[in-house]
Amino acid sequence: MSTNYSMGFMGYCSHDPTVSIVKNEDGIFSHITAEEGSLSRSKKSYQFPIRALNYCLDYFGISIQEIDIFSIDYMDYKRTYRTSNNYRLLIGDYIRANLNIDSSKIQYIDSHHLAHAFTAFYPSTFDEAAVIIVDGLGSEQQTYSIYKASRDSGINKIFEQKGTGIGSLYTRITTEVLGFGPGEEGKTMGLAPYGENYPEQDKLIPSFKGEFNGMIADYSKQLYRAPESRLKIKLEKCTDSSDIYSPYFTRVAYNLQKETERFLLHIVKETVSKTNCNNVCLAGGVALNAVTNNLIQSLDFVENLFIQPSSGDSGIPLGLALSGMKSIVSTEDWIKSIKNKKNINQLSSMYSSDLKPLQNEMGGNIKEILHKFNVKVNKFNAQELALKISTGDIISFFQNGIEYGPRALGNRSFLADPRSSEMKKKLNKKIKHREGYRPFAPMVLQDKFDLYFSSSTNYHPHMLQTPYCKKITQEKAPAIVHVDNTARVQTLNEENGNSYKVLKQFEKITGVPILINTSFNDNNEPIVLTELDAMCCFSRTNADALVINDIYINRKDISDIVAFTSECEFIQEEICRNYFANAIIKNTNINGETKTSQMINFLKYNNELSL
Repeated sequence: MSTNYSMGFMGYCSHDPTVSIVKNEDGIFSHITAEEGSLSRSKKSYQFPIRALNYCLDYFGISIQEIDIFSIDYMDYKRTYRTSNNYRLLIGDYIRANLNIDSSKIQYIDSHHLAHAFTAFYPSTFDEAAVIIVDGLGSEQQTYSIYKASRDSGINKIFEQKGTGIGSLYTRITTEVLGFGPGEEGKTMGLAPYGENYPEQDKLIPSFKGEFNGMIADYSKQLYRAPESRLKIKLEKCTDSSDIYSPYFTRVAYNLQKETERFLLHIVKETVSKTNCNNVCLAGGVALNAVTNNLIQSLDFVENLFIQPSSGDSGIPLGLALSGMKSIVSTEDWIKSIKNKKNINQLSSMYSSDLKPLQNEMGGNIKEILHKFNVKVNKFNAQELALKISTGDIISFFQNGIEYGPRALGNRSFLADPRSSEMKKKLNKKIKHREGYRPFAPMVLQDKFDLYFSSSTNYHPHMLQTPYCKKITQEKAPAIVHVDNTARVQTLNEENGNSYKVLKQFEKITGVPILINTSFNDNNEPIVLTELDAMCCFSRTNADALVINDIYINRKDISDIVAFTSECEFIQEEICRNYFANAIIKNTNINGETKTSQMINFLKYNNELSL
């Protein structure tokens, strides 16, 4: 029996540090992906993903020495260490420089965008497709790339643009003008509809429109060329978050969103024409723009559309690992494997196969905490939970299998009643503590989708599009209708397990086949990973009940919620700290013999380089 392992991780400081391993056992693939932020409990950490690396190895029960190929992308230079001169090197780079890896096993993919393309095409069901990658910045200042892909002939580049692009423009305006943080482009998308009614502001706002010529989209009037990508245009800056609702800033967001739509619709049309292929695959951070995706879905020249759920950089390592695997097997074996329906299903699964994350590290802590505080444990009952939701309770919902990508899809979700517009305020006050203009998304029974929403398809499993809400939705489920009369929908069927059962019961009780589904995390916290994370977040955020697989507990049954929260968080921090130390010791040359002076000298040297 032949078994190979390919590991992928990004070759530079990333806002979404992640690791993937693909296992190939006689042509059958399995894979695991882990995000560093989920394990460190730090969002947008820019750390080297040493915990994630260790987690993936543990999942397959192997050591780092048993990996056959390490596949890495790069920014400016094809090298394992310091692949870009455009960021300051920190502790994460010290870890990277000391990884216990045989350098002969390292390969570099041709580009960051090609790694995205691997994730966009191979998990799709298409034999052939046009692949469009749009993000902020890729290898050697890529901004967007076009490929024609086939399971027989591979992924071949048709066009590539470098220097300036819509992704960089969106990011710069999001962070420098609107005052949001890195990676918060979704806030801009949510704010945009509020600016529709202020066209008079356009006389104060410079044009965001790029100049198009075939596949070329020139944004040099708005941006300096990457890697600086500073804004050339002059815009007011939002220095007080309370000003974000002003006509000026909402109109800035509106115009930026409209330009994104104009750009992508143009590029999709050009790509379909150039490749003569109307199956379209999307990836890259801009592919998470759900409003634009909905417009692409409705184009009459796009027959089939697949959007990678993990379109941002957290998806890159899977593409890298697939690329690595392709390089160590024969062409014949690769084509056979990548056509295998079992492999395609595995790569496209919306939930991961690591059912009990960090279970060994947690041991019996969950049961011990519940026993210590004498918390009553109830068996899962979909009818009981649906009844709670129908009477205004908010349910923390945790199920085995982690969502792949940034959207909560029922396994790591807060569920609530959408029938009152007041529920949005209640969720923000009790749970999410976030800006009021950001919409809450719905889950809906797939067979009832067409009664409540308008779209060219009733299949929206990944919450990547914003169909229009029909009049009945505004009447029956106003809490999920955004100001532009859209909603970022997830459709559910029996494959979704317990969340489907609860929704089905909610429909029987209320006649409404819709629930609010928002991610199981507090504001500025990663989505919960483990059962212990779930208990910490549940107790902090004032949810009324917590479901963990086939059991649930009620908040009212916890006599001392402050002490309960403190106990959960203490154990969580201890596990996180120990896991980090063990990951370092197992996978690097750093150990108890390492002198502090080595690290200090490393940091001093790299600080000089950065300056």
